[in-house]
Amino acid sequence: MLILHSLLRWILLLLMGLVIVRSYMGSKQQKPFTKQDNLFGLLMMIAADLQLLLGLGLYFMTDFMKSVHAAMSENMGAVMKNATMRFFAIEHITAMIIAIALIHVGRILSKKAATDEAKHKKLFIWTLIALILILVSIPWPFREMGRPLLPF
Repeated sequence: MLILHSLLRWILLLLMGLVIVRSYMGSKQQKPFTKQDNLFGLLMMIAADLQLLLGLGLYFMTDFMKSVHAAMSENMGAVMKNATMRFFAIEHITAMIIAIALIHVGRILSKKAATDEAKHKKLFIWTLIALILILVSIPWPFREMGRPLLPF
């Protein structure tokens, strides 16, 4: 499940980048909001939702997270003092849920917007905010939080 979650991350990031570029260019060049723009937004949202489902599975079923949950029930203060445990127990899941909610809000607002320019702008802004939140919340291997996940 962790491998799928890690692979799907790249697909989601690619789709988010594509949506951001298309919506930015569409807004600046006053292009129509096409079926293809809508499709990429939909695919991005589906990838984000799949990431959420896989992430929730990891959060509740992996041995690492079971040990974090056990530690939380015994001594929450100790978990909060441990950067890696706090990251996975609280920070990562909270930020990712918020980011996925932002993706949904952006998609809904863009669909309801009256003009093509407004559709592009709304999708651009909300997706960009979600992307920034996701990028700072990923346990990258160069961060302390990412090291427990490395297979070597």
